[in-house]
Amino acid sequence: MLRNVAWFGSAITIFFLTAALVRAESVLELPKEIPVTRDVDVVIVGGSGGAVEAACEAARQRAKVFLLEARPYLGTDICATLRLWLDEGEQPESRLATACFGEQRLATPCTVKAEMDNALLSAGVEFLTGCYATEVLRDSAGRVAGVVMVNRSGRQAVRAKVVVDATGEATVARQAEAGFRPMRPGKKTFTRVVIGGAMRSGRSASVKERTFAWRAVKQGNEPRPVYEYSLDIEMPDNSLSAMALSRLAAATSGRCQGAVFPSRLAPAMPAAGGPGRDSGCRSGR
Repeated sequence: MLRNVAWFGSAITIFFLTAALVRAESVLELPKEIPVTRDVDVVIVGGSGGAVEAACEAARQRAKVFLLEARPYLGTDICATLRLWLDEGEQPESRLATACFGEQRLATPCTVKAEMDNALLSAGVEFLTGCYATEVLRDSAGRVAGVVMVNRSGRQAVRAKVVVDATGEATVARQAEAGFRPMRPGKKTFTRVVIGGAMRSGRSASVKERTFAWRAVKQGNEPRPVYEYSLDIEMPDNSLSAMALSRLAAATSGRCQGAVFPSRLAPAMPAAGGPGRDSGCRSGR
């Protein structure tokens, strides 16, 4: 548990209380210095299309921006969910969205990842992937003043005047003990995309086959059907554990024999009581 943060120069020392483990065992972590690797105006945690758009806009306003993403790529809201098309009536409302989906209104993960990288590089925004925000920093008045991130190089501090949580599960907002609207327990509808394999159905699931097919170069370049599942899953609350269980249930319910690309996330989260799907790059909403 974070007890105190002391600032000196280019490093931060964090003092920890003993961490209680099972059977009353404990681990004492001695005070240590964490290097301050960035001192910026805005730090954005998350690599969705909306996060990249926000970073570019802040940079256009002459803010010094740093973006970090847990996955090893950007465009997570499109690539990880396999929501690689625009529906009828959806129009790309930014240069980035147009670059991702093109005239055919279909994207590929490689195109999306490359365009996200190019957008940040062109805007002069520093970014790192494979980085997890583990806690928030606070100043002497208790205000949020940055984040601590961890990657293969260890733990590092990022000081910032503004912290933007663009994660799919409001990770940083939870660390900052931000309030959430109450969520009514019960069944919530999630969606999951599966490419290839046989269509499945169930009592708590409906499925729509899209009108286009997908070709997988590494799988013989054969056209594969695209299925979009709607799944009703019981959600007791909006905790991280409940969200993890809902994703597991979605993955199990939407698993198809012979599927080439099942999406990793359930993109349509309930709007009330928790974060929703970030559609910033898809339609500019």
